[in-house]
Amino acid sequence: MKPTQPRVIEATTSFLALLGLTAGVWAMVAPRSFYLTVAPFPPYSQHLIHDVGAFQIGLGRACQRPGHHRRTRGAAEPALPPAVGHDKESHETDTIHPRPGRPLMNRFATAVLWLALSAQATWLILNSLTLHRSPGLDVLGVIILVTFTAFAALHSHPRWRWLSVLVRILMAADFLLAVADRFGILGPPGAAGVISGDFTHFIDYTRSIASFAPGSLAPALAVLATIAEITLVIGLLLGIRLRLAALGAALLLTTYGASMMMSLPAAEQFHYNVFVLDTGMLTLATLARSPLTLDAVVARARRPRRPLASADHVRVQV
Repeated sequence: MKPTQPRVIEATTSFLALLGLTAGVWAMVAPRSFYLTVAPFPPYSQHLIHDVGAFQIGLGRACQRPGHHRRTRGAAEPALPPAVGHDKESHETDTIHPRPGRPLMNRFATAVLWLALSAQATWLILNSLTLHRSPGLDVLGVIILVTFTAFAALHSHPRWRWLSVLVRILMAADFLLAVADRFGILGPPGAAGVISGDFTHFIDYTRSIASFAPGSLAPALAVLATIAEITLVIGLLLGIRLRLAALGAALLLTTYGASMMMSLPAAEQFHYNVFVLDTGMLTLATLARSPLTLDAVVARARRPRRPLASADHVRVQV
């Protein structure tokens, strides 16, 4: 079997796992909607739909197990030196990518990411077919869902490290769009697709999602949130203190999501993919490294260079 085939198989089973988990959560949370949309065969039985949902969740979870067992078995086996005639790169492709010493944290973050992806996919299906709540089917939201699904399935393989770069770009783009919106770059207040339109309206929006805090704190919270988002954009795009930037983004998004759920309808955060982005950043923070970072450039520059071997030493070895 070619080296890329196991990756493709695992990506396919991970996609099937997402479909199964999405259908299962949908059937468990909204059985009548699932019945009317997917299986309109009378008579309606909520107990039967719940059984179907439980079966789909189990099937989706089972689709995740082969790759999980393979990574777990590979992590437990002792590291052997590459055989003669095998280059170092081919040997490294068989190792797992999560940061050494933190496989449990990576597995936990990935599991939470899968839950967030399943909930977001369920919401997209329900909103498109039955709820029809604004803003409807968001192109950026679909791109985020697909990219983060691929990241959840393949981030542990060195050959797919570039997916972490896409995740960083999407997160930075989301923050940049939010900042541009509050400064009127995307249009004036009330324009199509514009949430705030200027900083005054953004302060009002901050006051609405932080209703548990005194209203006088809204301007300070709005300024702090803007500074934090701009700082995180720089850290994520350039790869400066990447783990710290990813953790900061996860903390900020957790605060946003919790505030929305306390102050607004619980489904509001689904419009902005808050918890998918949140858990994706948490998973990114558990990785050993990501391509195209200034952290790697600085580490390489600080690495002491090996002294050149003398001519006598080289002659003896030859």
